[in-house]
Amino acid sequence: MPGPSGVLNALARGPGAGLTWLAHRRRVGRRAWLGLTVEPSSAASNAATLRALRGVVHDPLVGGVLLCVRGAPGGWAMVEDWRAAIDAVRAAGRRVEAYAEVATEGCLAVAAAADRVTLHPDATVLLSGVGAEVSHQGAALARLGLEAEVVAAGAFKSAGEPWSRRFASPAAREALAGLLGDLSALARDALASSRGIDPARVDAAREAGLLSAEEAVARGLVDAVGTWADTASAMRDRLGPHASEVPFGAWAVGASRLDALDHAGDRPRIAVVHLAGAIVLDDRGIQGDRLDARPTVEALSALADDDDVVAVVVHVDSPGGGVLPSRMIGDAVARLALRKPVVAAYADVSASGGVMLSAAATRVVARHGTITGSIGVVGGKLVARGALRRVGVAVEPVGGSPSAGMFSASRPFTEGERARFEATLARTYDDFVARVAVGRGRSVADIEPACRGRVWTGRQARAHGLVDVLGTLHDAEQLAANLAGLDADAAPVFDDLNPAERTPWERARAFFAMEPGPLDASVWLDEAAAAAWGPLGPLLRREPGVALAVWPWGDVRTLR
Repeated sequence: MPGPSGVLNALARGPGAGLTWLAHRRRVGRRAWLGLTVEPSSAASNAATLRALRGVVHDPLVGGVLLCVRGAPGGWAMVEDWRAAIDAVRAAGRRVEAYAEVATEGCLAVAAAADRVTLHPDATVLLSGVGAEVSHQGAALARLGLEAEVVAAGAFKSAGEPWSRRFASPAAREALAGLLGDLSALARDALASSRGIDPARVDAAREAGLLSAEEAVARGLVDAVGTWADTASAMRDRLGPHASEVPFGAWAVGASRLDALDHAGDRPRIAVVHLAGAIVLDDRGIQGDRLDARPTVEALSALADDDDVVAVVVHVDSPGGGVLPSRMIGDAVARLALRKPVVAAYADVSASGGVMLSAAATRVVARHGTITGSIGVVGGKLVARGALRRVGVAVEPVGGSPSAGMFSASRPFTEGERARFEATLARTYDDFVARVAVGRGRSVADIEPACRGRVWTGRQARAHGLVDVLGTLHDAEQLAANLAGLDADAAPVFDDLNPAERTPWERARAFFAMEPGPLDASVWLDEAAAAAWGPLGPLLRREPGVALAVWPWGDVRTLR
């Protein structure tokens, strides 16, 4: 990117380049800092923002970045990515100031990576550590005359427990406690190291609970109490009286145009495919983030045939879903990996089906605090026999095969049906483990003890051989470039793709095309209530009897 005296160099490449540089120069001025808001965003949105933020180091007109932290960008994996990008900006000699209006643990973890942290005078600091609440509706379902018949393969595969039990099993408690303990330690150590304080002081602040802004300063958690105007004034004092603030978005548009001019010509392309949401065969009638297998497979197949794309990064942010759609996407990833390097990058959550679909990747990269693992399968059905009787509905099977009603909501499994279903899930589990073992170059005997439905943080999964590398999305992108044999100065173009994204019209058309059967258990369960029961709820209601690869808990709030 041309410096302040680079207009002649820009004009030498043509009038278009010179005019672009002059427009950028006019927008930024002689010296500027960028105002950037940190708030909850999707993994894909965070990726685009942070890729642009790292570009600050190439623009000599920008002397610093002022972060307005209004919320954690996501879970711990997203916090890690922000911290790494801020470190890169600071390492290049740019000043980073952080101003926080919201002071939760995730917000402070991001802000602490800056040179200086200012907290609004009325802000309340909430350092609560990492915790979770897991509800179990077994007793509530029984009162409604409903029963969840759930079968799992994997001793720790507890995705069905919220439906079938009144409280968590010892295995589920052990897995969740181990996961949250490591996430809590990651958060504590990161905040302590950035602030230069002993981790015990962070623990003490957590025990204190709510802190005022002044107390946060006294404990060394932030540097000062002040307003946004105070923070901007401090930045101007650092950069000089002629420095001014430029919105980050406006700067990024101009910077991207200059980058395109600086690297004009054929540039190698690396596709970054964002795969977010529960994995389904189609998303008709399902609300929220859903990863539809069919368009995803089509997009991956097209990338395999695209000679301009030298490598692919599969950015996974999924709790899993159906086994069939997970396998379909996983097979497409395997075919793609035969043609070019594929790096799987795990975001906040890449569990169960998220692991299955990425097992064949050339390399797997996870953040330290990614929630992953849960390599197991679960399935079953909701039995509405009691509820049907209560409202006067009598269901009587007539003729046909004895197994015709195996997945009917009007009766439970027979012993023989349950045994056959358990055998089916056991075969699916064995295939799942084998896929992971082959993908990571390990034996089944070596990898299986780390499976069994157990959930791990990224760094725990790395210790057990489930992932290859610990790092951010940026690290995964650079690894993909290296695997493709690109030189350090190749300057590849990173194309962000979201193959499962649908237009509002497509979603509405899919919803009205849905035709539930007369014994569909969704008749008896409210959609909002089922959604509160985690990722298993909507899938089990919609497709009783299918094998599912989902992680056990729907919402473990970390660092928000």
